[in-house]
Amino acid sequence: MDPTLEHLNFIWSAAGDYGLKLLVAVIIWFIGTTIAKIAGDSVRRILSYQEGLDPSIANFAARATRWIGLMVVLVLVLNVFGINSTSIAAMIGAMTLAIGLALRDTLSNVAAGLMILIMRPFQTGHYVEIGDITGTVKMINLFNTEIASRDNIQILVPNQQVWKSAIKNYSSYSRRRLEMVIGIDYGANADRAVEIVRNAIESNPRSILQPEPFVRVTALGDSAVDLTLRVWCLSGDVNELKFDLTKMIKERFDRAGIAIPYPHMEIIHREAPDTSADPMTSDRASQHH
Repeated sequence: MDPTLEHLNFIWSAAGDYGLKLLVAVIIWFIGTTIAKIAGDSVRRILSYQEGLDPSIANFAARATRWIGLMVVLVLVLNVFGINSTSIAAMIGAMTLAIGLALRDTLSNVAAGLMILIMRPFQTGHYVEIGDITGTVKMINLFNTEIASRDNIQILVPNQQVWKSAIKNYSSYSRRRLEMVIGIDYGANADRAVEIVRNAIESNPRSILQPEPFVRVTALGDSAVDLTLRVWCLSGDVNELKFDLTKMIKERFDRAGIAIPYPHMEIIHREAPDTSADPMTSDRASQHH
């Protein structure tokens, strides 16, 4: 056979073999990525139906399922081209080590994110205080926690910082205790003021009367007698209850003639003594003259 023709046949055979492998690889990749996406969406949908489960956990599980599926598909595609799985595993291990060393802080955030999702110190929608940051949790992902401040400003807090900080979760418990301090004038009737405050608490539908509200005279300040009230309410009602009681107590104190002191300044004017009629002063003035 002509060497040139034999060479062309070899090239054609190799091209056909490679083309077939490429076609198989494309089919595997298309079907595999589709299955990975469907599996991820299914995991998210199933977990979202679980009562009490944070949506961030469902999102994380869905992403993890999809990435695992993509890794499996990649290994299958490389196997089609004759690349040994052991070599692939060694390559992935080396890449993982290199990436881990280069992205230590990022991986720390990922680890902290996993701990937050597992331990669940807070959930999406909870109102929290993390260090000096306060707001509503919008999303928890692998790298950071998204918080919306009271004026709806987006704050992204690295998960490592979240995990290392003291966390105050104002939404964790169904009830919270409201505490307020109210000053009354020293000339006011303290017993009457306590009665008015207690009646205001009991007449507000947001107040929880068991355990019994606390209303006592607690301090004698520089310019006021301090009354302290403590009352339980639902966690979501604490601000509205505070606003209601502030207005109710002010109006009822006004009707009862109980004054609430406020800072003021007292100015005392003293006139200089008149020395024109003093005989001693007149004699000294004459001698000097």
